[in-house]
Amino acid sequence: ANYQKMVVDPKVRTALWNTFYFTILFVPLSTILGIWLASLLNRVGGRSAGFFRTAFYLPNVTPAVAVGTLFLLLLAGGGLLNRALGVFGIEGPNWLTDPGWVKPGIVIMSLWTLGSTVVIYFAALRNVPQELYEAAKLDGASGWQSFKSITVPFISGAIFFTVIVNTIAALQIFAEVFTMFFGAKSGPAQDSALFYTIYLFQKAFQDL
Repeated sequence: ANYQKMVVDPKVRTALWNTFYFTILFVPLSTILGIWLASLLNRVGGRSAGFFRTAFYLPNVTPAVAVGTLFLLLLAGGGLLNRALGVFGIEGPNWLTDPGWVKPGIVIMSLWTLGSTVVIYFAALRNVPQELYEAAKLDGASGWQSFKSITVPFISGAIFFTVIVNTIAALQIFAEVFTMFFGAKSGPAQDSALFYTIYLFQKAFQDL
């Protein structure tokens, strides 16, 4: 009977669609941005590298509820993100109330805790033999060709690992989104932020 109810419940489809949509946005962006930041970090030497590694990783140790509360302030209509866009003459959207922008806003929040992915890619990049880059440069290879033919093959194991781990994390996201959209105040964009973990929680612990 529970399975029959699940099949006909429209909110189940909404929750699954929201979850997969978020995952499809978050995982490729986290991979591309993580590799880019790790490449920048790889060019920094000395004590500065240790400082930046710590700075990148610090958001990962921030409690999830605190992250959700922080991004409520950052993504609000007059929040820091929209004010920063306003400097460039861009009118920022309503990240928290416009259903079309809710999930991109959650992706931005999730990308803030990208530190562990960056550290993994940084460690992988450190193991790429520099002699190969020098040989490629002598052969006239461009930066993109070196990246495609040397960097990617050598860090493919790290890419595979982080894609799997970030996919699992994206499918399991709960605390930050629950804090932002399902706390004491309910908003019109709740259905756009209804992920399957949240709907599971509602059915199990609120509706019993």
